[in-house]
Amino acid sequence: MRKPPSKPNRIEQKKREIETALSVARGDKVNIVFAIYQIVNSSPQNDQPTLLRHAAELFDVVESNDQVDAVVAITADEKNQMQRKFGGTIDAMLHSLIGANLDEPKFYESLWHMIVCNPFFKTDKEKAFVLYYVLIDAKIPYFKIGMGLKMSNEDFAQRQRKLSLPAAKIRFLLARKFEQRTEQADLILKEFERNNESDRAVLLAFLIQTLTLAGRSNERGTGSA
Repeated sequence: MRKPPSKPNRIEQKKREIETALSVARGDKVNIVFAIYQIVNSSPQNDQPTLLRHAAELFDVVESNDQVDAVVAITADEKNQMQRKFGGTIDAMLHSLIGANLDEPKFYESLWHMIVCNPFFKTDKEKAFVLYYVLIDAKIPYFKIGMGLKMSNEDFAQRQRKLSLPAAKIRFLLARKFEQRTEQADLILKEFERNNESDRAVLLAFLIQTLTLAGRSNERGTGSA
């Protein structure tokens, strides 16, 4: 006799609800996040950090088919008011939390505590907005990092001078048009691979600076959320 299919466990069911909210809802993302906040907040306390992490890791990955209109829990005016009121505070708290370089589970536990237990954020609307403002940050999802290469300013400047021509070629490859991004990326990668580890780090620092100056900012800066 066939066994009936097993039911998903509690946390897996909640994860599916988050995935559904992201994959079918249409509307301002702040209201989609309000629905996600309700899913996480209504779950058992021990599950909440795990569900928060799941939402963070899927937020920019899952594309919606726009089948269902998201309930408008937060209006555009309310969103703008809360951004003016809370934006700087959220940025400062998130910066401090990320700077602690916690393990991922501990980070999401601390982040959820910051959202729901901070007396500064009183209502569900405010707490959902905090979650939204965190999820659109370019530093989310979060990763614990190891130690990277460090060098003196003098060593860095010396390597910069030595690598001025490879850096110029990378800048050229960034500005030149290609039929496919993979072709562009492969050519840039080859420029990195011609150098040793320390020089690659200096070239990558140049690449990061170039992209930053080109104005490639996160979603907050574009106003498209």
